[in-house]
Amino acid sequence: MERHPFNIDAFVLLPDHSHCIWTLPQGDSDFSMRWRYLIQHVEYIHYNPVKHGLAKAPTNWEYSSFHRYVRDGVYNSEWGAGVKMKFDSEVGGE
Repeated sequence: MERHPFNIDAFVLLPDHSHCIWTLPQGDSDFSMRWRYLIQHVEYIHYNPVKHGLAKAPTNWEYSSFHRYVRDGVYNSEWGAGVKMKFDSEVGGE
């Protein structure tokens, strides 16, 4: 938010999609940059059980929305397996 600020004017999360309205600062129209920042957080969350040694791959951790992402075709079931994922320093905050 410090580097790429925006205002969330309205938001709803549904089981299979979301809707939101964002207001960006005057003269800034880079919505795609904000979505990429969001996607990094989603990937961080899905990889977290591996990071903490609780599973060898995200697919092995049953308590995760990762399985819905696989079912919906966003990831293949082997995503994050056998690799050490690196995330930007502002992602995760652990």
